[in-house]
Amino acid sequence: MQLRPKPENYPRIRKALTFFKISSVITGIMLFGLYIISSIRWFMHSDIYLFTGNAIAELVQLPPEGVEYDVAPEGINFTVIFLILHGWFYVVYLIAGFSIWSPMRWSFGRFIMIAIAGCVIVLSFIVERWIVRNVEEELARGKDEQASGQAQLSST
Repeated sequence: MQLRPKPENYPRIRKALTFFKISSVITGIMLFGLYIISSIRWFMHSDIYLFTGNAIAELVQLPPEGVEYDVAPEGINFTVIFLILHGWFYVVYLIAGFSIWSPMRWSFGRFIMIAIAGCVIVLSFIVERWIVRNVEEELARGKDEQASGQAQLSST
């Protein structure tokens, strides 16, 4: 038997759903960015630096493993900043997933699925649509049941 959300939680669920929609789209976009940055780092052995003396953005070759830079590159290391932001935003995504999972009274496995979706490119977009559709259907079903229950009470 699947637990149903409590009617008094419907307003909270609607707010959580909006938060989840926004965070999952941002997470999906950041996963694409992570893929690009990781590809540059792994295959080109470079980091992206912003506002160097020569250009707005520039690829700077990483030193070989175990070797330090003689002179630190100029500018802001966008690669490191993006990796940190992505990690923290994934935490925001997990909070958004929890905020929808908890009042919906879903199984723990569904929360794990939400968490994994935030780690796989494109999957966050697919799971976001699936979660939104399920939540909206469940809220509509609960509202219909409430209305029919009130109609039965008033007719007796």
